[in-house]
Amino acid sequence: MQTSYAQTRRALQLADVVIALGEAERDAIVHGFDLPATSIRVLPNGINPHFFTANGDLFLRETGIAGPFVLVVGSISPYKNQLGLAQALTGAGVPVVLIGAAPREQQAYLQQLLDLPHVSWLGALDHADPLLASAYHAAAVAALPSQGEVFPLSVLEALAAGTPVVMTAHSALDLPDSAFALRKVRWDDGPAQRQAVLQLLALAPERLRVRALVERFTWERVAAQIADCYVQLHAGTSRAALPTRRSHAV
Repeated sequence: MQTSYAQTRRALQLADVVIALGEAERDAIVHGFDLPATSIRVLPNGINPHFFTANGDLFLRETGIAGPFVLVVGSISPYKNQLGLAQALTGAGVPVVLIGAAPREQQAYLQQLLDLPHVSWLGALDHADPLLASAYHAAAVAALPSQGEVFPLSVLEALAAGTPVVMTAHSALDLPDSAFALRKVRWDDGPAQRQAVLQLLALAPERLRVRALVERFTWERVAAQIADCYVQLHAGTSRAALPTRRSHAV
């Protein structure tokens, strides 16, 4: 089932509070659906606690993948651009490990990836699977070279595990003073992707500093902010409403 523009707009207009993942998404909602900015709260995705305490030993034991490697987590597709990154790293001597579902319509794309000798695919992992968190910790660099992202959870989870990231420049994610561990490059600039990965491999940042970049994004903190939205709705402070109107958060 697909939601039409009209249905989405109606749902947003009926809501007393709308939650956006970032400033860019908020602006897109305001301009795309003619919504007042005052009704939108910007709250990030939350990171589950086990990513902050992840250990790479489980991944290394279960997969046998040793040595520095680049990890890419996400569904296999041209939009996520795994092939572009893998081709950019050809000859660099760095394995690329993919985790993510490969839909039937992307099997040819997956095969192109697997035809490259330095690429391996582990299939999809459940978000709660300890092997996923362990993979983030075991990786030397995590990468998200997709054509665009809003507030990518996989980047936050990698940083929570203490692993530096190379990601698309087309994203609303903005972490102050993060260049030592978070490099943003154009999704279609293979040489820049290669350079960013190799730089992080050559000068790996200290894990505690990397984790500190996202320590404020714990689910406990985000959940408290979401709960506060409902408290404001209940108290009638988010925006004036007619007595017969129900309050909604989207």
